[in-house]
Amino acid sequence: MENSSEKEVIIRPCFHKELAAAYGVSTKVLRTWLKPYLHEIGKRNGYYYSLEQLFIIFEKIGYPVNPIEKTNKNPQP
Repeated sequence: MENSSEKEVIIRPCFHKELAAAYGVSTKVLRTWLKPYLHEIGKRNGYYYSLEQLFIIFEKIGYPVNPIEKTNKNPQP
């Protein structure tokens, strides 16, 4: 029997905006939360947080409440 409290979560590299949405906060609030850990997280690769960086973030501030969803930069009408 499957435990209903367990959910399968897929973690993938993501933008700062996507990560903030997963935590349910603004990008500014997320930046404030991450500031004390920047030396451990390191610089993003382009605009993305890598998987290694995400695991450090999760270790420091906890797992997000929402799944990380892909931001559609070119929405279709």
